[in-house]
Amino acid sequence: MVVAVGGGRFLLGRERWPLPPPDVAFPEQVRFRVHLCEQAFEMCSAANLARARETERVEAALKALPQVASLTYVGDRQAARQYRRIWGTDVGSSWWEPGVRNLGGTFTGTLRRPGDFYAMIRLGERVPGVQGFSREPTGFWTGKADLEVQLCGNESPGPCRERQPRGPATEAEKRAIVDKLRELKGIKAVYLEDREHASRLAKLYVPEQAGSPEAQPASMAESYYLKLDSPTLMTKVRLAINAMPGIQGIYPVL
Repeated sequence: MVVAVGGGRFLLGRERWPLPPPDVAFPEQVRFRVHLCEQAFEMCSAANLARARETERVEAALKALPQVASLTYVGDRQAARQYRRIWGTDVGSSWWEPGVRNLGGTFTGTLRRPGDFYAMIRLGERVPGVQGFSREPTGFWTGKADLEVQLCGNESPGPCRERQPRGPATEAEKRAIVDKLRELKGIKAVYLEDREHASRLAKLYVPEQAGSPEAQPASMAESYYLKLDSPTLMTKVRLAINAMPGIQGIYPVL
């Protein structure tokens, strides 16, 4: 059934958009990434640069660590494709392109337990050819949404500053975005992630930075998360709202 509200026409049920985030447990964080030595890293010796290219030996040494449950090598081209998939089609993608060209091969893996991260680092940093480790978050929104529409926040870079000096997205801008989404076909649900929820996830994903100003609600941006009938509709939705005021960027949910 189609209803009309405020001059707009949309399917029944969409008047409740945006919905709050699904009330489910946060995902366990056991994923990590291993960064191999490259010329771009000043701390890497010539010997470690050479050992980093022996990926099978590095992989065997890392898999032998008692904290590691699984490990997969990601080549430089695959890493670049993953990077572009996240950033390459958003507003202002040219900012990130230089970083894509400098990506090298990495390993991604899972820990046996969430608390094993530092124990793995203490042993893994001794493996020749390894530059360092980072957490690889298991996203809360994975499987629950297909597209993130990040709104301008207090400290948003790029488009939110380039268009005009401004603060967070206004209530009028947010209403206009939701009204437009209500009109589009192929959207199952629109969720609003507020700053508190975004802050909780930031602290979950990188607990080392939980006390930093960047992880607090005041530094967060709000986002709409969209569940689509099909991921193939991402481009259509992006084109429909990309230029609307108040939007920082539009990203696929991986």
